Amino acid sequence: MGDDGLDIQYAFERSRIWKIKTRLQHTGWLQFAPPLVLGLLWSMVSFILLQITNDSGDKRFHFILQFMGNAVGAAGGLLLLVGVCDILIIKFHLWPFPEPPPVPKKSNQTEDVFHLMRHRRSCRSFQPRSLDNADRNMIMKCVRDELKQHRHKSFGAQPIRIEYIKAPSIRVWPGVNAREFLIAIGPAKYDLGCVIDVGRVLQGVVLNATENGLGTCWIGPGADQKSVVRALTEEGKFDSAVDHVVVVCAVGYPSMFMPLSLRVGRILLTNRLPLEELFFDDPTFRRHLDITKAPFDRFSKCCEGARWSPSSLNAQPVRCVGVADAGAGGEEQTVRFDFYLTTASRYYAPTALGIWLRQWEIGCQEVSIKGRLVILAEDERRARGGSDNSTALPKFPRYGVSWVMEEDAKTK
Repeated sequence: MGDDGLDIQYAFERSRIWKIKTRLQHTGWLQFAPPLVLGLLWSMVSFILLQITNDSGDKRFHFILQFMGNAVGAAGGLLLLVGVCDILIIKFHLWPFPEPPPVPKKSNQTEDVFHLMRHRRSCRSFQPRSLDNADRNMIMKCVRDELKQHRHKSFGAQPIRIEYIKAPSIRVWPGVNAREFLIAIGPAKYDLGCVIDVGRVLQGVVLNATENGLGTCWIGPGADQKSVVRALTEEGKFDSAVDHVVVVCAVGYPSMFMPLSLRVGRILLTNRLPLEELFFDDPTFRRHLDITKAPFDRFSKCCEGARWSPSSLNAQPVRCVGVADAGAGGEEQTVRFDFYLTTASRYYAPTALGIWLRQWEIGCQEVSIKGRLVILAEDERRARGGSDNSTALPKFPRYGVSWVMEEDAKTK
């Protein structure tokens, strides 16, 4: 991240318009502005059309302009009404009835962890109330369990921390009414392995919270780093000399009310790239991986689970190469999957990789395939994958981590 706490992923994030948007999003009003602005614009267009209608002498042209003016005016009025209702109900909490309690996502035995991954959504609007003690304790137990589980198989040189904080003063976007957060903290000195660890650990917590009906929202560039650091420092949970905020995750009860702009954005950002654009069978990313044929068909559900991993701006900056070597009797046997990053982002992309890895690990556990995560040197990847030594492996997308089947790992 830069001095302002932002990690640049794409060139447009350096533009003046993007910087203005970043300043506006932390005021807490940007989520409510689009329908009001569009409503006003459409109302102005309607007024102009109706004025032209009054000056028109052609009856047929007069009817068309009048119809268009009334239609645009009605749409503009509806947008203004929705915008005002969003502000009154969501921003100022003017709703007289309590919202329903959360519903666990895994409600019966027929729904496996892949169903949970597929249907988990970022919570864009939270109920304006705090977590119950039981839910808060459940979340913190999960945090401790995840940290303990990854303590001896982390990639970072130093341990990471997940701090819970209740601070409505923290400014985030796009979520509204977020007041409780899990904040991932790594060392002040950049450590790629620690950033990957953050994604792995926190995604385990997120899936557990989702299973219990809680809402979660990964927040990268939408978090105001200054307000996050200030809130942590006030509670004695942050030392700028040795700590760095990697990512923020809001947690709470999902609200049935959501600003119109966030509903539209959620629909647009729900889709994921198809599997053939994410999984390949060669290190140059030219051939798509066929997960319907052996030996990769065993991993079809794992691939689908990884595909639905969340990422900042839904960028999906992770790619995977499946590698198979000839086994006994000439049969192909899966050896490993290599995971790569497609952007130069120092925080958001490695965090997304960590999330991918956690969903991959959980998926493999679900289908009873054992393996481990390792970081391989280029010559090791060549040797194990049978790559042509005369062809240089690409530097970009950049290599991150490999998952190796346990049977293969034992013989290494």
